[in-house]
Amino acid sequence: MTKIKVAKERLNAIVDVFKNNISKCEEKLANLDNEFNEKRQAHEQLLMQKARKKKMLKIFVAILVLPLFLMLFPLLGILLLLGLGVWYFKKRNRKSDENKSMKNNEFTEHDKIRAESKLKESIESSRKEIQFFEL
Repeated sequence: MTKIKVAKERLNAIVDVFKNNISKCEEKLANLDNEFNEKRQAHEQLLMQKARKKKMLKIFVAILVLPLFLMLFPLLGILLLLGLGVWYFKKRNRKSDENKSMKNNEFTEHDKIRAESKLKESIESSRKEIQFFEL
């Protein structure tokens, strides 16, 4: 008789584990939108910080370095301006490639849907397992 009680307790413990898993997955599923939005906002903030740093560097070069160089070495200054022009156009092409790669690294709706489907599959598999262990 005691072996039967022990077996029932163990089966109930297994069922409790699966029910716990179901409740955790449902909770994650409910919070998925908030988590997805937080990741997206963090990614956008990172991009904005990088853009600000680049802009400040450009301003620094334009205000301090370029006029000083033009005053000290006029001929080299003109060559520098031509070099900066070539650099700018090359950078512009590179920047469009970077933007494409950043968009590829963005958190998209597809990622959210994939996470939802994984959580739903986990919930369904746990429910199926519960059926085997319930008395």
